[in-house]
Amino acid sequence: MKKIELTEGQKKHANITRVKKVFQYEDLHIIIAEVAFDINILGKPEKYYTNSVIAPNGGAIPIGIIQKRETLKSIQERTINALNDFKKRGADVKNELTRTLSL
Repeated sequence: MKKIELTEGQKKHANITRVKKVFQYEDLHIIIAEVAFDINILGKPEKYYTNSVIAPNGGAIPIGIIQKRETLKSIQERTINALNDFKKRGADVKNELTRTLSL
């Protein structure tokens, strides 16, 4: 299997703990990754882990809630369907996934 290099935007996404799958959409590498973030429960900080779909620019792709036991193939299919739907509505998907994010 060919090793895929992450883009600079994906590398800068500091909360990625593990890359689970990399797939292509229109010559762009999109990753499904385990992402960690801190939450405060009753004043006590705890780490929480979830799956997220990360675009080449480091932003998250909004595909809705990812269930804990959902397969990576299912997440990939939902992502591609969502991106195709955005394209049908007139969005420049490739530009949106690669443009520099402003904080």
